[in-house]
Amino acid sequence: MQHLVPNRPMTNGHLLRLPAEIWQHIFTFLPLSLPAFSTGADHRTPLTARPRDVIDTLLSVSCTCRHFRALTYACPILWTSLHILLPGLPSASRVERYFLLSGSLGVAVHICVLDAQQELSEGVVSTLAAHCDKLTHLRVLGPSWAPPRLEMNGRAAFILQQVRSTALRSFSLQDVAICVRCRHSLLHLLLVSMELEQLHLDIPLLLPPILVSANALGKLTRAVVSAHLLAELLMLGLQPPLEELELHGLGIYVRYRLPLAPEDDPFLHVPFGGSLRTLRVVDTLPDEYLFRFLAHTPCIEDLTLLACQSGSTLLEHLSSPSLLPSLRHLRIEWGTFSDEDAFGLLRARGGLKMTARGCWGTTKILGEWLAREGRGTWEDISRPMTWTS
Repeated sequence: MQHLVPNRPMTNGHLLRLPAEIWQHIFTFLPLSLPAFSTGADHRTPLTARPRDVIDTLLSVSCTCRHFRALTYACPILWTSLHILLPGLPSASRVERYFLLSGSLGVAVHICVLDAQQELSEGVVSTLAAHCDKLTHLRVLGPSWAPPRLEMNGRAAFILQQVRSTALRSFSLQDVAICVRCRHSLLHLLLVSMELEQLHLDIPLLLPPILVSANALGKLTRAVVSAHLLAELLMLGLQPPLEELELHGLGIYVRYRLPLAPEDDPFLHVPFGGSLRTLRVVDTLPDEYLFRFLAHTPCIEDLTLLACQSGSTLLEHLSSPSLLPSLRHLRIEWGTFSDEDAFGLLRARGGLKMTARGCWGTTKILGEWLAREGRGTWEDISRPMTWTS
């Protein structure tokens, strides 16, 4: 603001005379300034976060003066993102205030647990359970840096069992272990959340064979899930219209499924990938199975293979336009192939861009060529040497 009027110093009087809409727009940035929830590339809470450093900036501003309190209380959208840090914030009264001041709008709840031995207070649990019908986003993040992972039981499990919100659009459990009595609650949550668009759940649920509505997960377009969980959902007859999928543990799933017949594998006979545009596979698995798997995802435009040990056979198959004809970008990390294999693929597919990171057998020649032709990037993890287009 001082930059906009350089010749007139901004005093408190000037600031207080700003229109209410300007102040309310400024206040929308306050919840993002919580130190404990500043995130990096992996969207994880930093190890340096300390509960005593955390303050609820929005509530603090609302208590500054009557003018600010009136401005914040009159803007429901400010109160639609609630962060709960354990140990630390917030008290039951503060949680209640968020739900009340959000009016008719939904609330996104983010629970971050720094200590796996901590539990939510009974008051906070009761408040969340009482307002679970307003939940639009629910995210629980456990302490990934220190085993054991957060056990989803006790009071935290009670919240999960109470969620019956048909308005839930995003659900995420990260670094959280699920007890047996919570699995049915999770299944029920997935089946009643008809508006669910994003799912992050990288553990299997061991689902029983039950009848489910054909409309369940009918709006799920983005998911980060384990291969076991996705297979379970497919076997229940659910085919969510996924557009972006990150799949974990596919190699483990393959080892457990073999030597079962291919017709018993839902990935090989259920047409689940017709709308899939972006696929990220994180695990080591045989090339032969990967080829058959990709044959069921014909519309893939962006493919990432992380730690799949992808080799020259894969690149040779991808050179054929019959496999993934719409592929535009291929990213391989920790693969094993030569420069010649990559050149063969890139020449066969003129519009394809490639990212190769930490791939054994490749050299800086590939990186220089990719940069010169504007066809992608190459990075050698063993040495600080990177070429980019």
